[in-house]
Amino acid sequence: SPDVVPRGFPRSPRALSGQLRRLAPALRAAGVEVDFTKTERHRLVVLTRVSGESSGNQPSRPTRATSHPP
Repeated sequence: SPDVVPRGFPRSPRALSGQLRRLAPALRAAGVEVDFTKTERHRLVVLTRVSGESSGNQPSRPTRATSHPP
């Protein structure tokens, strides 16, 4: 069922943002920047992969899963 939430997954937006705030230092150490942004109508969380010493952060692109023949 699509409404089933995996065990341990935050059950509300507030809980999710709290988890991300607590994990932000570890994510930064792993090369992922967490940015909490508030617009006039929305609150956004932007995760950006930081690669090395590059100038300017670029949002990470989704990776395409490839299947390898057996």
